[in-house]
Amino acid sequence: MVKSKIRPGSYNSQDLTGKVFIRLTVLKCIGISKHKLMMWKCLCQCGNITVVAARNLITGRTKSCSCLQKDWVSTNSKKHGLSHIPEYHIWVNMIRRCDNPYDDSYKNYGARGVMVCPKWYNYEIFLLDVGRRPSPQHSIDRIDNNKGYYPENVKWSTRKEQQRNKRDNIIYTFMKETKTLADWADIVRMPYHVLFNRIKVLKWDVERAFTEPKHNAGTSKRL
Repeated sequence: MVKSKIRPGSYNSQDLTGKVFIRLTVLKCIGISKHKLMMWKCLCQCGNITVVAARNLITGRTKSCSCLQKDWVSTNSKKHGLSHIPEYHIWVNMIRRCDNPYDDSYKNYGARGVMVCPKWYNYEIFLLDVGRRPSPQHSIDRIDNNKGYYPENVKWSTRKEQQRNKRDNIIYTFMKETKTLADWADIVRMPYHVLFNRIKVLKWDVERAFTEPKHNAGTSKRL
């Protein structure tokens, strides 16, 4: 935890000791995180101890240690009988990375404020809104990466389409045109990973990376 000033009227300024939020009873404050969020130690109804940001408790975003999510998943899978299709696992992972602080992807989603549409905690409604994915190459994608998973902000995208939409997308200028590396890969008819390795690993300049034929690279890797 790191020290930080507490702004009056903010979520951080409220004393939540002893308060109950759905399944969580707040025990004590344990400090401020590196993201400047006041963190509270809580006891869940299931008996687990968990640490939750004040903002997530007050807004209702976090309702349990994750046991409530597991109950939703279990109930939905039994009710609709569609837990065997890929969309179900995509739905589960979407909720996990937004709501579970212990998920490896949480730092890029939940910790950044990326939230799931409340009605989408019901799998059947989620599937009705987004439909089945067009192909095995498609996964759920947010149109605006600074916003959450909402009906107006998601679509099914291929890996290449998602590369174009990443927050840390790689942009390069060549022949007086500026495009993403994924776009350039299509234009110069070169695999994305080849261009990426040439520029990022081998440190080639853009012109050489984009113009040198793939099998005449003059390296042992034959890029």
